[in-house]
Amino acid sequence: MQTIKQRWTIPEDKQIRIKISLPESIPSGEADVLMVIVPQKKYSKGKQTLMELAGSLKGSQNFSKDAVEIQRALRNEW
Repeated sequence: MQTIKQRWTIPEDKQIRIKISLPESIPSGEADVLMVIVPQKKYSKGKQTLMELAGSLKGSQNFSKDAVEIQRALRNEW
């Protein structure tokens, strides 16, 4: 099994035609193909303000606990 990653721009009409050149190491014949779509977050050009970053960690598994617990855990790692 091999993973091939490419970045595409999804058009407004949501229609894409896929033509990918595969490496020679991929054998001919039937294969299961998995497509994972991960939208890229758009950032404003230039410098970002702190307020533009507000809420960007919402839903993060790493920061879903109580803030004091997270800080204690970080200190205990030292």
